Amino acid sequence: MMRFVISVGRVFKAGLFNFIRNLWLSMAATAIMVVTLVIILSTLAINKATRDTLEQNAKEITVSAYLYDEIAEEDRASLEADLNRSEQVQAVKYISKEKAQALYLERNSEDATLLDGVDIVGNVFPASFEIELHDLSENQDVIAIATSEKYKEVIEEFDFERLDVVNTIGNAQKFITRAGITAAGIFGLISVMVIFNTIRMAIFTRSNEIQIMKLIGATNNYIRGPFLVESSFYGVIAGVLALLVVYPFVTQLLPSLESPIVFTKTAQYFSENALLIVSATIGIGVFIGVASSLFAMSRYLRLQN
Repeated sequence: MMRFVISVGRVFKAGLFNFIRNLWLSMAATAIMVVTLVIILSTLAINKATRDTLEQNAKEITVSAYLYDEIAEEDRASLEADLNRSEQVQAVKYISKEKAQALYLERNSEDATLLDGVDIVGNVFPASFEIELHDLSENQDVIAIATSEKYKEVIEEFDFERLDVVNTIGNAQKFITRAGITAAGIFGLISVMVIFNTIRMAIFTRSNEIQIMKLIGATNNYIRGPFLVESSFYGVIAGVLALLVVYPFVTQLLPSLESPIVFTKTAQYFSENALLIVSATIGIGVFIGVASSLFAMSRYLRLQN
């Protein structure tokens, strides 16, 4: 057991020495990996914030389908049934002409001019369905129903404006997610290439030392160990630096900004799941480093089993 501990200590010390010896290359590899991890964390934060925004708007915003005055009760009931059958719809509320007028008068009770106008022209408010969606970005069923040939003589007007705003947010979320994944993939590949070449150069530099270690009976794992430790340092340091960049930005700065995007829940999510996010970030960095190192060793570190 003591021999194993001593061997691990020596491997760790050799890996740290290699990291310091190739400091400029180590800094370049670490910097690229920091960018990769920052992009991943930022994509997670923005995706979470936009999703929270859509969910909050779904609770506060309803979509209105305004009906013609003279429609059969069967057509109205059929439309309501079709809307309720949609999995995207959370609730459907019918507002009659009388109810619509009453709500208008209640909201404008202090404006005598508007009240007098209603008395003069009478009830010109259409009946409508107020539709509440589970997710405002998931509205295809409702739009299909509202624009169908079946209800063109029932629905006079459909409130697309609210959905357009929500669709803009939803499309922005999808674009940010795709762009983040693409950018993280590109920089991740660059990280792999940089670490691959760093380990390759280290292997060539230490070729004589490796030959001597093999001659005196060093095991293959003992020879590989320092390279794996060195590449692990890239991931650990990059993960810590990326977290130091993103965490204050997400938990302190973004929630204080006036923005249509809700960042408060995102900050809370990052705070409550700090251990998981920290572990995952450092784990991804270590995985990239170790995988790159193993790939380089499989190509250039010729060890006989």
